[in-house]
Amino acid sequence: MLSFGFEEDVELILENLPTKRQSMLFSATMPIWVKKLARKYLDDPLQIDLVILLLSFKVCLVLCL
Repeated sequence: MLSFGFEEDVELILENLPTKRQSMLFSATMPIWVKKLARKYLDDPLQIDLVILLLSFKVCLVLCL
């Protein structure tokens, strides 16, 4: 959705949030501008790559069996 012109809207919302808050940013893809947005508005952002996580899980299942 963000790649369809919502980038400015999301930034406007993030700029107006209280400074003390818990925030999470979910994106199916991580283009450069999404990473920049996360670094700008999130404290110590953590990126979880589910594709790598799922591939690791499959490898573990094969090795464990």
